[in-house]
Amino acid sequence: MTRDSNNGVQRRYSSPLRESQAQITVRRILEATADLLITKGPNSITHAGISRHAQLAERTVYRHFPDKETLWAAFTDWLVDTVGDGTQEALLLPALKENYTRFSQHEQLLRHFLGSKEFLSRTSPSQEKCQAYVEEHVPGLNGHDPGKLEMAASIIRFVTGAPGWASLCLMSDFTVEQAVKAAEMSVNALLLGLRSGEL
Repeated sequence: MTRDSNNGVQRRYSSPLRESQAQITVRRILEATADLLITKGPNSITHAGISRHAQLAERTVYRHFPDKETLWAAFTDWLVDTVGDGTQEALLLPALKENYTRFSQHEQLLRHFLGSKEFLSRTSPSQEKCQAYVEEHVPGLNGHDPGKLEMAASIIRFVTGAPGWASLCLMSDFTVEQAVKAAEMSVNALLLGLRSGEL
């Protein structure tokens, strides 16, 4: 803020350097939040704890994130960007290994968010994208049984997103390579069953 000498009114001052510094500070706050979440758990996420961990003044943390809800929303956005947004336009199966690898690299953080419907939704392909995938591989399904199309798309969405990764890598102790193969097998078996009319 600068004070206008004519009328004493404060006005906001901005510059590319100041904006760059603010982005660096926000990243430090979010990285400190991630470190605390991994090492000490969700109860350690306080403005005071983050400021100590990031070596920033507590008022700086409050300036960027005035309350815990704002901080968690920004942290969730940052985490989704970090692990890869599952709604990206990449092909479902070819992107599977890359997505599962990225999820595994951030396993400790993801464990804290597996109960969040919003997070799981944002790290999985969209329902529309999965329906288009099924329609491409099983032409005419929508005209014959739209309910079946929706169910098949939901299964593919589960398998190719963070929920499928968690089920295969965390619960079944598969390696990323094993999980990718299992996910590919399940999607291909589903499509084959739909094409043959067995499902």
